[in-house]
Amino acid sequence: MTNRTCAAGLLLLLASVVPSVARAQIPDSTIPLQTVISETNRFRAEYADYFNKKDIAGLMTMYASNAIFTAEDGTRYTGQAEIKAYFTSMAATMPHIVITSESLLSYGATAIDMGTLTMHPPGGGEVKSRYLAVLRRERGGAGNWDLVRVSRTPVTK
Repeated sequence: MTNRTCAAGLLLLLASVVPSVARAQIPDSTIPLQTVISETNRFRAEYADYFNKKDIAGLMTMYASNAIFTAEDGTRYTGQAEIKAYFTSMAATMPHIVITSESLLSYGATAIDMGTLTMHPPGGGEVKSRYLAVLRRERGGAGNWDLVRVSRTPVTK
């Protein structure tokens, strides 16, 4: 057997092994970035729609059972029951909101979304807050996300 034949055999072996090794290094929980972007854009739009309709029940479907929500005043609400009580107490005066994402990071089935929340209170004017939201994607690839942590900070002029 010549060196050339051995080299050709080795190349054929590597060509068949390398793709399977490369695939094995990508975890199953990896979600293509374009999928994360598309799904979180839809999630954000759905959240704003529920909020603007004052649909508290709809909003609660978007929070994980053990979610933590920190309001602009620093008050922390833990779990769906506390978060629901918070939104229910302010339902009559809930402003119209516009959510503008400025940064989206993705780590497997976790996404971190940061941006600006522009609120238009019923009495007029405009109030802005910065938000940070941590979302977890449902197992099994259904494309459903849950808010697990949300923090809002007022923007001061």
